[in-house]
Amino acid sequence: MQNSPHSFHIPVMGLAYTIDSPIKVARFGISSVISIIEDRLIEMMRKHYYPTINKEYQPMTDHIYGRVNLVTNATRPHMFIAELQLYLNYLKSLFKEDLLMGQLSKKQKFYTTFFQNLREGIQYYRSLRHKAAAFGENFGKALETAAAELDMLNKDINKSI
Repeated sequence: MQNSPHSFHIPVMGLAYTIDSPIKVARFGISSVISIIEDRLIEMMRKHYYPTINKEYQPMTDHIYGRVNLVTNATRPHMFIAELQLYLNYLKSLFKEDLLMGQLSKKQKFYTTFFQNLREGIQYYRSLRHKAAAFGENFGKALETAAAELDMLNKDINKSI
């Protein structure tokens, strides 16, 4: 918990009432850890919470027990690209929200830092691509597409500030 304003953590020890404690306290900036190996309960909680964040629920247990192979799916993006896309989607949603609320000018430093960090991450991913041919051609294309998307978003935000 580096750089956390909190000097405590919440251990999640039981199952029944505390399995979703990390979700409930996260909005307050409080970190917590959960380690439960109860697949059915975890899947029930995922099924409950996914609609609240507008995500389509898909069970993971089939993958965990080898009934479905997600790893060799050719359309599955590389984990770095998927992570980068998550950050871009998050940034887009923040931009829309801040634009509606008239908060863009107040958050200029935040956006500048966010863009700088993403650009550094993309640069790092580019350096990895050249070191390991295993990433494949799709990795490079997806990385450049994400970089172009970041640049477009940066221009949109700068126009709006």
